[in-house]
Amino acid sequence: MFELGLITPETLSLGIPAGSAEMAATLKAATVPAVILLSGLVFGSIGFGMGFGTIVAIPYSRASAREREINMLLSDSVSYMYALSVGGLNQLEILESMADADDTYGEVAKEFQSIVNETEYFGTDYRNAVRKQSMETPSDELSQFLTDMLSIINSGGDMEQFLYDKKEKHMRTAKQEQETTLETLELFGEMYMTLSLFPCCSSSFSS
Repeated sequence: MFELGLITPETLSLGIPAGSAEMAATLKAATVPAVILLSGLVFGSIGFGMGFGTIVAIPYSRASAREREINMLLSDSVSYMYALSVGGLNQLEILESMADADDTYGEVAKEFQSIVNETEYFGTDYRNAVRKQSMETPSDELSQFLTDMLSIINSGGDMEQFLYDKKEKHMRTAKQEQETTLETLELFGEMYMTLSLFPCCSSSFSS
């Protein structure tokens, strides 16, 4: 750092005048440990900041990935639950069947596993377990679904009709998203064609 001219003995002398050559040599010798200490503090702070940032970022990244997977699989999961209800399963059996379907419904099934585990291992009433999971899940869509399901459970409403309505809603939403994606792709395709033909048109006009 001395050779690069970033730090000089005069810089670290804090303006203390050197009364003699011996004093100047002493100050110059003292700057070496000072530079080491300063460098250690700077690079140590940078390392701590990067390490702390990584520790904070990893759980957030995992939660975001889980949220995306839950939202992606939720529509099919609701359809599966509707099929179970049509097959005659009660509310608790539907929750248990969803919890066992992790090979198909991934993170959504794991959310239902948490509900089932609460009831089986901690003796929690399944209504309270559903309420708890609705507050803990990283997905806002699943949280709203569980909240609405809990309302049906508490009111003694028709679970089969509720799941049918949710299934239809998710199917409409998925269809709208697909249409939006196709329209966007068509727009980019038209832009690409226009831009690819532009050089040909320019050369024709110039000739």
